[in-house]
Amino acid sequence: MDSIRIDPAHDKMLDHLLEKERQRGKIVTKKEIVQKLIENAIQSDLDSSEQNIGPLEEDPAWIALKNPLNIPIVDLSENIDQYLYDSQADE
Repeated sequence: MDSIRIDPAHDKMLDHLLEKERQRGKIVTKKEIVQKLIENAIQSDLDSSEQNIGPLEEDPAWIALKNPLNIPIVDLSENIDQYLYDSQADE
């Protein structure tokens, strides 16, 4: 593995993270913290790309807010989450 160099300001931040972990009773090294940060960044990127929620303007709830009297749902009090967020699942 290659070693990396970081500037003093980021090294100080890393030391701060190390101290926080030690206060929580966890004994970790700088290497372990950097590895975990990399793993979390990759997982976060994967999570955000998998969501693919689409534009807000196409969201059924957003459309309904523009004209609430023209919602094609008879009773909004029952199963509202199903009507708003699972509408594509039925197709």
